[in-house]
Amino acid sequence: MSVEMYHGERSKESIQFETLFASQSNKESFSSIEQTKKFLEQKGIENTQPYAIGDDVKLISEVQEQTFEGMQVFTLNEQASQNQKVILYLHGGAWTNQPLNVHWWFMDKMAQSLGAKVVAPIYPKVPHYSNQDTYPKMLNLYKDLLKTAGSANQLTIMGDSAGGNISLGLAHLLKKEDLPQPKDIVLLSACVDMSMSNPLIFEYAKKDPILGHEGMGVITKLWAADQSLTDPLISPIYGDFKGLGKITHFIGTHDMLYPDAIKLDEKLSAQGMDIKTFVYPEMLHVFVVMPIPEAADALKKIIQVINR
Repeated sequence: MSVEMYHGERSKESIQFETLFASQSNKESFSSIEQTKKFLEQKGIENTQPYAIGDDVKLISEVQEQTFEGMQVFTLNEQASQNQKVILYLHGGAWTNQPLNVHWWFMDKMAQSLGAKVVAPIYPKVPHYSNQDTYPKMLNLYKDLLKTAGSANQLTIMGDSAGGNISLGLAHLLKKEDLPQPKDIVLLSACVDMSMSNPLIFEYAKKDPILGHEGMGVITKLWAADQSLTDPLISPIYGDFKGLGKITHFIGTHDMLYPDAIKLDEKLSAQGMDIKTFVYPEMLHVFVVMPIPEAADALKKIIQVINR
């Protein structure tokens, strides 16, 4: 395996966040089929409205908004240079939530630290849309970025949680379409197997104050539509990784998705594929976007990965 463990002492801030998430019952939305259906009904109403970055989100980067194939796309820190690094960032949110404030703060930090352009599409989501609506738009957006970038070597595809799932699925699709791979595929607590067939998930779900597996099948069915759960666009772990860009994954051990992140690393390492998994003990799902010291450490590593 190509796993690197974080050995720093756990921060007080990360403990406070875990206590906060546990007290808010965040995983209640996924605690049963009925609860998840109610959650999706509400999100279905919210997602029909145009998305707006919150007024309380203060960013250093200049932000531009455009419409691409009927989809809102936000661009941070675009410079008039073909040599600028470009990050296609696919936000998480259980294939249904819109970006949170922390997503924008994280993207802004990356843009400023790397001098990069960060492109963030508000991609189609369940319950109104499935992967069959989303992937064609992501594919065409990537093609568009390829035209304006100096080379694919300047491109990174990055995503957290559900966005990490789509990021890795998109890399498989690029291979199928015989398109150049990005230099890096950076995953943040990515869901790599929507089948949830790994028995260890149930053990790690007990430690996870954010995600619950009971109602995930409802979302999975809508997102997958008529495709098999072992289709690489749905569960990227089942794809052929030969020829994909370098994969770097950041994951915590208080995350239901941790066992599958390790399974992915084991599979690719056994095949001699280029993957690196950074494991942070006791960190939560998508801890990398949280304002905690462990996230700052992860961001430094992300910058090193993209800069090398």
